[in-house]
Amino acid sequence: MEQVGKAVQEEKNVLQKEGRMQNWRSDLIIEASALEAGTVLQKDQVPGSPVEISGVAVKETWNQERSIKVTVVQVRNEEGARAMGRPAGTYITIEIPDLLSEEESLKETAEQEVKKQLSELIKGKKTGHILVVGLGNREVTADAVGPLTVDQLLVTRHLFQEPAVGAAVKKKYRKVSAIVPGVMAQTGMETMELIRGIVEETEPDMVVVVDALAARSPKRLNTTIQMTDTGISPGAGVGNNRKELNEKSLGCPVIAIGVPTVLDAVTIAREEVAEEVKHLFVMPRNIDSSVEYVSELVAGGINGIIRVEEQQAECEGRSCFEQTEKTEQEASGKDVCVTSKG
Repeated sequence: MEQVGKAVQEEKNVLQKEGRMQNWRSDLIIEASALEAGTVLQKDQVPGSPVEISGVAVKETWNQERSIKVTVVQVRNEEGARAMGRPAGTYITIEIPDLLSEEESLKETAEQEVKKQLSELIKGKKTGHILVVGLGNREVTADAVGPLTVDQLLVTRHLFQEPAVGAAVKKKYRKVSAIVPGVMAQTGMETMELIRGIVEETEPDMVVVVDALAARSPKRLNTTIQMTDTGISPGAGVGNNRKELNEKSLGCPVIAIGVPTVLDAVTIAREEVAEEVKHLFVMPRNIDSSVEYVSELVAGGINGIIRVEEQQAECEGRSCFEQTEKTEQEASGKDVCVTSKG
């Protein structure tokens, strides 16, 4: 990981010297923070040295045994938001360099890390009903992370409405619904318009959106997961900005989970490129298998928070959790089976 960091820094220094840093496009805040650290230098500092940015707090943890790095960036105010080029909020990035080795034990560890960090991100928020949205185009492999993730989710909202099993399901699962809205070229409608209509009709407490992202470093493609409580602007990383999905536009908290699957061709070009090349994006050769694999991981992490060992209750006007020891069968006298979609 240290060698990767040095390589990224060397590339930044070259591009900064050539005046091409501003051409880098990325959805990952850790790359934005690295960009700031390389360009906003204080007096007597040298490129690559740490820079404290007002209104921004960064915390890194490292699982040496499993080679998993977690970076939590908190953008606390408008000054920090301007410096980072991101809305104020919390951003959690999980880097798993060896993920595509497809080692089963590493995948399980990574799923647990996604569950853990997602649980931290939603802590204190109302989660009685969660709507999961799989953004992207299923027909384009690099853009299919959202739809493939939704395919493997535990959806339970319909079971909550069944009198025979609803009470038992509530003991073990959160109420979850899911949708894959497609893209404007397929529907003729803005994603935000579709999701807002669903939100108004079904009234979820929270929306979780899953999407493919763009990165600057090839090392982070399909090995990095970013989540944030600030929502998302679909297509922003590839210059195709759509209307934002956030608490302001939907009326409820929005958690965004993304995996970088492509990078801008300009990022890897060491010489000046033709104008038409500036609109190209590059993906790895094994994109099909890697997107499917990482989508399974993200779905596993989300499913981890859908299964609950505790039952939510209302205590003295605030949300609390009441431990339940009854099994589904004891509660209803019937066997209850909840399966993923697809």
